[in-house]
Parts: sequence; structure tokens; C-alpha cells
Amino acid sequence: MSQKNKVKIISIGRFHHFHLARQLSKHNLFDCIYSGYPKFKLKNEKKLNSKRIISYSFYVIFYRLVLKFFNRYFPNLVNYFNYISHKKLSLYVKKQIKFSKILIASSGSGLEAGQYIKQKNNGIFICDRSSSHILYQKKILSKEYKKLNLNFNEMYDLSIKRELKEYKIADIISVPSKFVFNSFIKMGVNKKKLFLNPLGIDLKRFKPNANKLKKNKNFKILYVGSVSVRKGVIYLLEAFKSLNIKNKELIIIGSIQKNIKKILKKYLDDERIVTIPYVENSKLMKFYSEADVFVQPSLEDGFGLVILEALACGCPVIATKNTGAGDIFSSGSAGYIVNSCSSNEILKKLKFLEKNEFIRKKLSLNGLKIVKKIKGWDNYGNKWSKKIKQLNI
Repeated sequence: MSQKNKVKIISIGRFHHFHLARQLSKHNLFDCIYSGYPKFKLKNEKKLNSKRIISYSFYVIFYRLVLKFFNRYFPNLVNYFNYISHKKLSLYVKKQIKFSKILIASSGSGLEAGQYIKQKNNGIFICDRSSSHILYQKKILSKEYKKLNLNFNEMYDLSIKRELKEYKIADIISVPSKFVFNSFIKMGVNKKKLFLNPLGIDLKRFKPNANKLKKNKNFKILYVGSVSVRKGVIYLLEAFKSLNIKNKELIIIGSIQKNIKKILKKYLDDERIVTIPYVENSKLMKFYSEADVFVQPSLEDGFGLVILEALACGCPVIATKNTGAGDIFSSGSAGYIVNSCSSNEILKKLKFLEKNEFIRKKLSLNGLKIVKKIKGWDNYGNKWSKKIKQLNI
């Protein structure tokens, strides 16, 4: 394949797009990746030629500083600089496109570059959307914020309009789960425009810990991710509070968003709840392996990579329908899939699993078999390779 027909990628952060880059490189389809991530944090990307990783991080770093110091008092200012960081990255790539024909951009990061590659090069623009349709996402979150009596300032009007333009001009919108796929259908997008491709898992990093204790003294429940309204952690905490057993423990790994700290205080005072702000991804295997069950209670989550990570470590999962769990396993095989916003459904499954160690072991073994069939990131890469080779360029 000629260089102009190889793929350029835009990713405002790191996310799954570096896995995509590695997979496309294996198939000789990769040109380069532009990232808002600082270059020094990308040094461990050893499987990619460093010359093909272009960091444009000034605006992202500036946004992070504004987020850190001004989010509490000036959320709209934070949202504005987030919007600007996405736009500036796209404008930068627009100048670098030259004769390239194929662009895959994380949603919000590719509007100007996508317009250019279509108009000037008669190329293909693919918008990669990890979450549900942005208006569908807004509907879910605004409803929950209202329920919690919180000001809804997570989503910025300019960012929403930007993404809607991307959806419109994109030749293809790639999505990671049926939940996301269906959200686009519900919002009126033609399904022929959508490309469903579930994400993969690093099986060298995530596997059962050989040093796991024979049996936990406590019934150990694990959550990994940001502690936010969107992630539905309140429903897990409510279920844990109502779980009427003596030897219970909940480990929460992730930073707590400031806007819900007061709401969570009544739950987190429980000494049986351990909160850990941050654990390196490479060190999460130990926590997954030693947990009796992993819970992903998200209200909206395009594809919970943490679900695959837990299963790969032999940990059964309870996840909502809005996480992409249904694309990984059927309820009852490697865990259970419940409705979002239901602490009662989470509670019922926790009670059942606590009483049935045999079932937990069965779910664990099934999860390992399911994850093995995914073949790391290879299935994901093979589907992308097939899709790109089918493009009429």
C-alpha cells in the first residue's frame, strides 16, 4: 500500500488509539499518530517507531492546568479550554496531512483535518467515538445530575456542536459496543455509517496472579475508574451499604470528582471501604486477581476496558447494560449484566455471589476462556485491517 493510503490517527490523549496504531502497523497500514499527550509520557511506546508519534501537547497541558486550579469556580472556562485543545490539535494535523487519504480521529479532535482530507485529497474521514452519541450521553447525564441536585456543567455546547458536525461529515463512525451503536441509531444516524468493533485487552499485562491468596477472609468487591456521576459509583456504594454481611470489603481505585464528594461522604466513612486515588495500570493485576467480584456500575460507558481487565485476571464481573459488557459476555456466563441506576440489582447479585463460591469459580473460569478468544488486540486489529482494505480509495 502506498504511503498516501496509509492511516493517520488523531487522539487527544492516549486511550486505545495507540493499540490501534500498533495493530495497523502490523498490517502495514499505519502512517503516524498525532497525540495531545506529552512526548515524555509516550517513551514506553517501544513497538512504534518514535518518528511516527507526533506530540502536540501545549494546549492539552494548559487545559489540564486550568482544570486543576479553576474547575471548582470556573467550570465553563475549563470546558472552553478543553474545546480549544481538541480544535487546535485538529488544526495542527490539517497542516500536516499533505497527500494522505485516510484519517481516523477520536471524536472532537478531527473536524478541520477531516474536512481537509475529504475536500482536498478526496480521502476518507473516520470519526472514532468511544462513548454513546453525544446527545444521548447528555440526556442520560443531565437527568442524573438533576436527580442528585447538582449543576450539570460536564458538557460544553461548542464541543457538542463540534462533534455533531464530525458525525455529519464522517464517512464512517467507528464505535466499540452495541450500546454505543444503538445510541447512534436512536439519534437518527444511518446504521450503514457505523462500524462496530469492540476493543481488545493486553493479555501479557492482565492475567491471574499466581501469588493470589487461597481464600479471602472478606468478601472483596472491587471498582476501578474515576469516581463520578457518570460512572454510577453511588449505586455501588448504596448496594454495599445494604449488603448485610459481616466480612465485606470494597476497594475503590480512582480519583473522586469534587462535585460529588459531599454526596459520597456518608458512604465513605465506612472503614470497610478502602479508597485509593491512583494505581498504575501495570499494577492493577494484583487487585483484580485478589477480588471476589468486580463491579462496573456506569450510567454511560462506551466500552469498559476495565471489564476485560478483570475477566483476564479471573475476576467475575457485575456490569450495567451501558458499559459494553454485553459485547463481551452474556449475563450468567462470566458475570452478570444489570440495568443502570439500580443499586437493588447490584445488591442481589452481590448477595448471590457472596453465598456461592462455586459459582464465582465457574464464572472466573468462563471469563478466562472468553478473554482468550479475543486474542489480545488482534481481533480488533484484524477487523480494522479488513475495513480499511475495503475502502474505495
